[in-house]
Amino acid sequence: MKNLNVMKINLKLKRGWWHSKVAIVLLGIFMMTCVSFEGEVDHPESGKAGEEVTFTVHPFFDVADGRSGARMVIGFLAPKSWKAAQNTVVTYTSDLEEGVVGTMSLIPDNTLANWSDEGGGEKQTWKVALRNKYGVGPNVINDMEWIVYWSDKTYAVQNEEDIHVDVDLKVKLGAQNMRVRPMFVIAETEDGTRSGNYTDMLVTECFEVTDGEGDVIDFCELHINSVQPVFSTKDDLVTFTYQGDIKDNDLQGADKVYLCATAYTDNGKIYEVCNRDAKSAMKNPFRFGNTFELTMWPASYFGIAEDEIISSISYSFTSADGAIQIMDDLGDEDENTNQPYSYALRCN
Repeated sequence: MKNLNVMKINLKLKRGWWHSKVAIVLLGIFMMTCVSFEGEVDHPESGKAGEEVTFTVHPFFDVADGRSGARMVIGFLAPKSWKAAQNTVVTYTSDLEEGVVGTMSLIPDNTLANWSDEGGGEKQTWKVALRNKYGVGPNVINDMEWIVYWSDKTYAVQNEEDIHVDVDLKVKLGAQNMRVRPMFVIAETEDGTRSGNYTDMLVTECFEVTDGEGDVIDFCELHINSVQPVFSTKDDLVTFTYQGDIKDNDLQGADKVYLCATAYTDNGKIYEVCNRDAKSAMKNPFRFGNTFELTMWPASYFGIAEDEIISSISYSFTSADGAIQIMDDLGDEDENTNQPYSYALRCN
């Protein structure tokens, strides 16, 4: 079990802070508020599936032009399986109201940010704007979502006012074992998500969810094998990827790579597709490099009847002649402990 002591992480993107009054005067026509994090997000190294964990961030607002009616905005990037919109409570304290605990609520999905320069200056919803601006950061799996909150209270702030804030996000973790790097964005409603000093982003070190369900899903590091989405049913499109440049392996440099896959259903039936033919041939989406992928609709790909439910798919990557097979290396050097990779499906 990893140490659960709180650790302080400073991985912020460096941005200039305009402390000079001269700079504020010169830039005031362009810049309303300089927004930044004060260098750290506090959180435990890991948490057990289903338990509540607190992430604390420390925004700083350097007001370059007074205004009224502004709200603080916090964007939180989390795995979709956490269902963070339903399982997160956000509160804060600030210099503006010593000792008062403020609350934050989800920004309605259709609310447009005042400025979203990622769309060519065209306004976008907060979720879309943050996704376009920051993506999923350093995470290597896309199965994540931006959850965006704003302060329930609006504020009137004065020119050249410095505001320090502490924000607690209490999150109930999902059921799946995983390693992931949550991200946080700070902004305010008047300036939206425009580029420059109007937003700032923090990314944590790798956070681990333990004592949960299934194999560990690793958002933090690339692996030879990858399946997206992380969770699916037999009726979803699923993409299997071989990323041969991640580490040395016997298929590196191969012109052709095939998927060898077996589906297991809830009634005990087994369906295998491992013929190394056009159906199982993986394609290189980039023309160069050693990445190959195959997208399938599992029910159709394996020829499974409508009344059957796929519980899992085991798979490996093979060469054209079948002599080379890349599987999951369980790490025992004295015995051949390799076995096919496993991908679990949900019932619905």
